[in-house]
Order: sequence, then C-alpha cells, then structure tokens
Amino acid sequence: MLIFDIRWTGVTKLPSSMSQLTQLKSLLLEEDSMVRPPATICQHGTDAILQYLFALLETRATKACTLQLNFLGEVARGKTSLSRTLQSGTPSLTSSVDRTSVVEQGTWNPEDHIRFNINDFGGHQSYRVGHPLFISEAGVVCIVFNSLQYDPLSEEDFTNNIGDWIDMIQSRYPGIDLVVLGTHVDRCDEVKVDEIRCSIQRRMQAQAEKKQMLLDQQIEHLEEQISRNRRCDLPFLEAYRDKYENLKSLRECTKNKTHPIFMVSSQTLLGFGDLEIYLIKLAEAKKVELPKRWLDLASTILKDSGNLLTIDYDYLRQKFMKLNDVTIDLAPTNASSEFNNVMCFLASSGEIIWFEKHPALKNTIFHRQRLLADLLRVVLDHNNYARVNFFLQEGLITQMEMDDYTLRGIVSRNLLKNLWKTFNLNHFDIDTMTELLKSLELCYEVPCKSIMSKDSAYHFPCLLTEGKPEHLSTKWPHEISHEKHQLSLRFQFHHGCPCGVYEKFSVRLHRHLGLFKLRRVDWKDGLYAELGANSILVLRQQRGRECTITISVRGKKIPQLWEHLLNAHNDLLKIQTRDWPGLHFTKHLICPHCERLCLPNPSVFPGEILDLERPSNETRGFYSTVPCDNAVPDRCIPASMVIPAMAEFAPMAEYNKAALRAHQKALVDDITEPCLRDVLLRFQQEGIFSEREVLTVKSRDSQRERNVIFLDILRTKEERAFYEFTRYLGANGQLHLSELLQL
Repeated sequence: MLIFDIRWTGVTKLPSSMSQLTQLKSLLLEEDSMVRPPATICQHGTDAILQYLFALLETRATKACTLQLNFLGEVARGKTSLSRTLQSGTPSLTSSVDRTSVVEQGTWNPEDHIRFNINDFGGHQSYRVGHPLFISEAGVVCIVFNSLQYDPLSEEDFTNNIGDWIDMIQSRYPGIDLVVLGTHVDRCDEVKVDEIRCSIQRRMQAQAEKKQMLLDQQIEHLEEQISRNRRCDLPFLEAYRDKYENLKSLRECTKNKTHPIFMVSSQTLLGFGDLEIYLIKLAEAKKVELPKRWLDLASTILKDSGNLLTIDYDYLRQKFMKLNDVTIDLAPTNASSEFNNVMCFLASSGEIIWFEKHPALKNTIFHRQRLLADLLRVVLDHNNYARVNFFLQEGLITQMEMDDYTLRGIVSRNLLKNLWKTFNLNHFDIDTMTELLKSLELCYEVPCKSIMSKDSAYHFPCLLTEGKPEHLSTKWPHEISHEKHQLSLRFQFHHGCPCGVYEKFSVRLHRHLGLFKLRRVDWKDGLYAELGANSILVLRQQRGRECTITISVRGKKIPQLWEHLLNAHNDLLKIQTRDWPGLHFTKHLICPHCERLCLPNPSVFPGEILDLERPSNETRGFYSTVPCDNAVPDRCIPASMVIPAMAEFAPMAEYNKAALRAHQKALVDDITEPCLRDVLLRFQQEGIFSEREVLTVKSRDSQRERNVIFLDILRTKEERAFYEFTRYLGANGQLHLSELLQL
C-alpha cells in the first residue's frame, strides 16, 4: 500500500500495528482532530507518524494532559495575581513594584495527570514583540481585564482591553482557544458584573460579525470584477482571482467562535472554581497518547540540565538513546527521527523552545524559559534609563553608547554584556542570545561607534521612540523631481497591525541595503534608506483601529525600482504568511501619475498584480496601458508603471540608449566573438532578437562590424534588452563593460 487516505472518516486514533506498513509512502488524515498520534506529530508527515506508532509497540502508551496557559492583557489588569493564585490555590495579590516585564512562568497541576505550563505576559507595548517566542498555537490564551475599571457602556474600553487583543491573537493563531477573564470581581456588585458580561458578549459578537461583513463585501466586490471578464482587464483578472481565493480562505478560519467569559477575584477566590473546571475539561479534551519513554525524557533529562542557559541537541539525543536503549536499527526510521518527535511534543506543550527549522539555532534547546524571559526583559525594558545611566556614571559605557540606546534604539555588545552581567553568562551564552535576537528579527547588526568597544552593536526598531527627523525632507522631498519616478505599495490592515509586524519587516529590509547600510535613517514609525542611485521610504500610520504600511521607492530606472519594491513586498508578505496567517489586510499599488501630481485621492490598483507571472505575448500585445481617471487626455498611463512584469517590455529608456551611444567605441573595440555569440544565442532564445536579426549580425565580415550592427539593433529594443545585455557581458568575463554601462 503506497497511499492511505482516512480523511472525512471520523477516525481519531490509529493502531500501533500500522507502523508495520513499511511500503506506505503517504498517509492522509485530518491533523487537528487526531488524538493518536497528536496533531503536532501529524504535522511532520508520514514518517513521523509511523515512528510514533512504532514507539507505541515498544513501550506503554501514556495519556498526557500538558497544556500551555497564557495570560495576556494591558498593564496592571491583575494577570500576575491571577496566575499566582491559580498556581497556589490561595489568594495572591501583586504589588505595583512587582509587575511582570516580558513573561513570568509557572506550572499548575490541578490533578495528578494534568499539568498547565503558565505564561504570564507583561502588558507594556515594548514587551509584546517577545510574546510570540513563548506562545504555542496548541495552547490556551486568556485575555485579562480589570472589571472594576471597566465601563460596559464604553466602546473604547472594550477595544483597548479585549477587542484589540482578540484581533492580535487570532491574526497570529487563527484557531487557538480564547478565554476572557475579568479580575477584581469581589469589588463589583452583581448588577455591574452582569452588565459587563452581557456587554462583552454583545461586542465580541458584533466585532466578529463586522469582520465577516467586511470580508463578505470584499469578496462580493471581487466577484463583480471577475464576472466582467473583459479582455482589457486580463492581467487584473488574474490578480483579482488570487485575492478572491485568499479572502475566502481567511473567511473560513475567522468564522464566529464563542469565547467564554469568567469573572474572578484573586483576593477572595470568587469565580476560580468555575474557571478551574473549564480549564481542566479543556485539558482533558486535548489529551494525547504518547509513548512512555517520551514523557520520561521530559521528566528526567530536563531535570539534570543544571544552570545552563541552553542544552545541546546532540547531547539530549544521545542521552535519550542511552536511557531507552534505542539502537540505530530502529524501524521504520532511525532514532534521530523519533527524538525529533519528542522535541516537537515538548515544544508544543511549552516545556522547551526549539527552532527546528533555523540553521543557526536548530541544535540549541532553550529549556530555562524564565531565564530567557529575564534576558529579554533587560533589553526590552521601557524603564531601562536608570540602569543604563548607572553604567555611564560608572564608566562601563560611553556617552555615545548611552545616546545610541536612548535615542536610536542601538544596543552595543558592550552594553548587552553589562545588562546581562548579573546572569553570569559565558561568551557562548552571549553569542547564543545575540543570535537568537537576530533570528527572531528583533534587531539587526550595525557597526559600533564606541571607542570602548570594537564589537558589533544591534539596532532594535521596537526601542525607537523618536518621530520623523526634520532633515529627511531634503533627502525625500515632498514633490518628485521631473527626472525621477516613484512607485508605491500600500498595505492596509483593517483590524490593526500586530506589534512586531512592522518591526520585523524593518529588520528584514536591512539585508537588501548592501554597501549603503550606514545611510539608513530610522524613527518610531518609519525608515529611509538608499539603494545605490535609488531610495526607499517606509511609513507606518495609525488611524483609529486601521493601520497602513506604505512602501515607496524613487529613482530614475523603473526596472530597478520594481526590483526594490518587489523585494520589500515579498518580505512583508512572507512575514504575514508565516507568522500572522490570520491577519486581514489588503494591498494596493498607488498610481505613479497621481503621486507625481500630489493628488489627495490617487487611483489605486490591486496589489496582487505583484504576484503575477510574466505576461504572455498575447497579453503584452494589447495591454500597454492601464486606466487612470486623473490622467489627461487619454485617462491612461503606461502599464510598465503599474505592472512590474510589463516594465521590461517598455521601450528602452533614453538614458540607457544614451549610455550605449556614449560607450559605443569601448563596446565595439572590446566585445569579443565568443561573448557576442553567446549574447545572440540568449537573445534569440528570449525572443529579444528575431532569427533574421541574428543572421544579419552574423553576416558581417569583421568582429567590429558585427559589434556595430548589433548595437544599432539593440537600441531599438525593449528595456529588458539593455539589462539582459549588461548581465550577459558580466557573465562572459567582460564585467568592465557591464559596469561602464551602469554608471
């Protein structure tokens, strides 16, 4: 048997004897509903499933009820008191000086076979970029608010305390279980408690319905656009269809789901009984069957890891095999495969943090999460000024390092060492932590200007507080100069942009700057950078709950601008797809003609155009312009200004023709026979030169004559011909000619 499909059959448990199906290549099942094996194993494919089932043959199956419980909410809403009370079973109140920073962790064992790994997250805005590091999509999220301070009649109170948090969580973990918790209920009368509960239920329902309505409206609009199916809209039609499918998929994963509401008091324990019953039932419903030796690994190996910040993957794997007498001839796969399954289970239940797919961190297991949280806290702490100023007074850092940290969000390695000094980290631990910070895209590396440190420094966009610099208007004038073009792409997040999206995008953009990284300028809600002869401006704007990120590029050469804009587009799209799959947004290209005129309401085009493949010859033939009602007299603009795939088929720009004429002598003298032969072959294959044109060039007697006629024909071609020519020159060992043309 090669393929076994049990989808839509209702099967939730597979027999361990299936591990003997050695010829099975593909096992198709509904991952989310599986109990044996659990979903975390099913997600890793058929081999992982068979490995799990084989392990059940060798060792007793044990039911595991380990669930991650996450408390989130605004600052000083009672999260820490609630968490500690739940863990201890006795009243526990937290003082204002004992507030949580990034995360405080603990465990709660309400019954012998049930365990909750608790994450109590700090509510301050600057800490939120670190939250995703600790939250597992298989866990439970509790949104905590203070019922004493909550006004059931206030839309703003609901949005700030509950609504925005629901949007943020669902955008990152679309199917996760959500619970709403009101604290300080002992200080509210029953009438207010009922009003709060009813108000929240009503507003949550309205919020969910509004999301669905907005999606339905967009889907209906796209259906109208698609139904027109006009020939002149062919490239747009494909973009509309892609967007239509994306919206339908998002609508399915954001369907209305009821979130339970509990009102509790950490002082009198009022309401804790009902909350505990609900959480225990939820854990029971999520219990999974695991091989006993997997649980032994969690209880024994992690116990003797000492005070190390991390554990080496290979060390754990060898210990696992030694403890369980696992040999390399384990079937149907090897011991390492089973160990990976164990690590996936431990990561999903919140026992460890493991970056399985990250090359630099996959061999590092973070098991001391509380220490990890403390290390993050001292870097992201919004009250760090006094601590850093102390380092300055003691001569441990320079004034420049102090200014870099407080004004520019730049942390030198020297400052990091001082911030982490109390944790007694060795050099390896510091290297591991800085690699983690970069891998999470919380920061990027920059040169350190301090005379006390020759090491690197790290720029954290999330630490920036300053507004847009005034001097930037000279680098990016409001009006576009006549010799330059501007292309702009706008991402519109309808329910707010989660903390960390823009910051991660800002970090990722840095890798495209090459030798111009030092000319970058950052502020809280934007950045400016130079890309050779071109420049890029990114702006984040908040209007109520709606947020936009606008990416603009300026320069003389449109193909280069498209390259830069596409890089930025792909980066932001990958971040959204991987990290925030439930995030609702739309993207639009802004009409370049309207931007040049500084019109307040420019024409826009669907951003899905950027996802299109190269247009066919038939499409290019008639689709040379696109409509813009603000363009007179034809009400059209060149398609190359809106569709990147069309830019290379636009007529060759005058400045490129001028470059060919200016360097005609050098080209005629230096282009070799093998180089020209290769260029002609490639041009004919690409459809740039016709067969007749190739034969015309080859028919000339001397190399110089062939070069002259080739250049004459080249200047009549499309824009792409120029850039392909420069590329082929470099590939044929004539880089000096290629660079000459691009000066």
